[in-house]
Amino acid sequence: MTQAYKIKFDRISGKIAGSCHGISSNVFNTALELAQRPLDFHNKNEFKFEMFVDHDIIEIFVDEEIAMSFRSYEQPGKWFGFFVEEGEAEFMETEFYEI
Repeated sequence: MTQAYKIKFDRISGKIAGSCHGISSNVFNTALELAQRPLDFHNKNEFKFEMFVDHDIIEIFVDEEIAMSFRSYEQPGKWFGFFVEEGEAEFMETEFYEI
């Protein structure tokens, strides 16, 4: 089973959340929410989103005001995905660096 890490922007519940999912045969089988923070989507449509991965630590910052972190437990075959609930998102100026 492979692990995937999902970063979800949830407009309905007004939060950003990080979760870990077990995947086999490209099907999400299990899910565990690792961290969440409130995020006000109603008064703003554009956010500065920064994510840093340092080995097994994932740190996320939104507008330099909201921070959350969680451990990803290094394993080969990890995947990351960004998802939006009840809406759409455009990720601009996306860059990935290995720390």
